[in-house]
Amino acid sequence: MLMFADSRFDYLGKVRYYTAVAVTPLHLMANLPSRISGSFGNFFQSRNEFEAANARLEEELLMLQFNLQKLAHLEAENRRLNELLKASSIVNEVAVRAQLLGESPDPFSKRLLINKGSNEGVYVGQPVLDAYGLMGQVVEVDPLTSWVLLITDPLHATPVQVNRNGVRAIAAGTPDSLHQLTLENVATTADVQVGDVLVTSGLDQRLPAGYPVGVVGSIVNDPGKSFATVHVTPTAQLDRSRNVLLLFSSPEPLPPQPLPETTVIAESEALVQAPTDVAAAPTNNPQAETVVVTEAANSAVPDTSESSGAAPADGAEGPRYFEGRE
Repeated sequence: MLMFADSRFDYLGKVRYYTAVAVTPLHLMANLPSRISGSFGNFFQSRNEFEAANARLEEELLMLQFNLQKLAHLEAENRRLNELLKASSIVNEVAVRAQLLGESPDPFSKRLLINKGSNEGVYVGQPVLDAYGLMGQVVEVDPLTSWVLLITDPLHATPVQVNRNGVRAIAAGTPDSLHQLTLENVATTADVQVGDVLVTSGLDQRLPAGYPVGVVGSIVNDPGKSFATVHVTPTAQLDRSRNVLLLFSSPEPLPPQPLPETTVIAESEALVQAPTDVAAAPTNNPQAETVVVTEAANSAVPDTSESSGAAPADGAEGPRYFEGRE
């Protein structure tokens, strides 16, 4: 009866209201553990997602910086090619990411250890870059690791060219500093300026052309010396980069396939038969003549006219046709 009366006349509306107010803290307390566990779960899940996204974005940024390294060189090369009205093919390379594991304890050697070896296809002489430029090349390969000789090592020399005008030089390492290169045998009259960007020239057939090597920092012209002293600052972060890129050359195109044998035979038959028609046709020039020379194994000259119908002797070569004037 109370329920029917309440549904009809709402006698217990206030009672329900105050009861709901009084019971609300109990509901909140009862739901508190599930809310706390859900919050922690979302927190850790969001953190893992953020870390994965951050790692993915870092790798994408590294690859984009790698692709942008050759932009300035390609622009300068395009201007030179447009001026010369020529074209050249650009070799694409494949980059594989690697990480640094350590460095050589020898104070007179500038070498780094990376976590890629012969099992991943690494080879001696392979170029190594970071996100900013050329770091060096592989000099020793193990199954799981490899040693990289930096470009500033005194044993390393890199063929370079000035990106502004294409002047070529050799950038050699120095024994004193990790962050300095010198250009060897640069004439005092060479068009090299402070601030010029040096890129690989590719003339050593190992390092691909167009990757940044360094920036000219200073030029000293001594009247008592035949060559200028040019100091270069590497663009790569040799003492900071932990992620590097190994360059693999793209596969070479397949050699052209030979023509089918049937095609060659057909062309040779056409070359032999075509002059016969020319010899049989009448000529309007009385001074022109067609001479037919045949060679036989036994010094026999068969009759090649259509009226005789005789076939060439066995072992005899086919007729050779020469056209000339008396």
